[in-house]
Amino acid sequence: MGQVETFQHQNKTCYRKELEGYPVHITVINRVDTFGGKQYPTTLTRWKGRHLLVLGDREVETEDSLTTDRGPKMGIALAYEQMREIPYTEEEREAGRKHVIEVATQLMIRAGIW
Repeated sequence: MGQVETFQHQNKTCYRKELEGYPVHITVINRVDTFGGKQYPTTLTRWKGRHLLVLGDREVETEDSLTTDRGPKMGIALAYEQMREIPYTEEEREAGRKHVIEVATQLMIRAGIW
């Protein structure tokens, strides 16, 4: 069995677990962030690679997840990318890239940047 990490999120005990045969790359970054003029120690923990994320009674297979822990006052934030059953085709990826460029261009024109 692979690595397991337990954390509290939205009053639930959650954990992420490495799946057998799918190695994960774990990155931990410690830094200090400032919010409202106060400084908070922040720990970012990113799991890259296919793994299981259990949120209370819900299980999600993910390929990328990030927890941001700012201590007991600010709590833990969670972001993840759910695993797709069918991988994106190259055409779908190209259409997505085109759409992002179009939206970014429209927003820059609206903001007067371009």
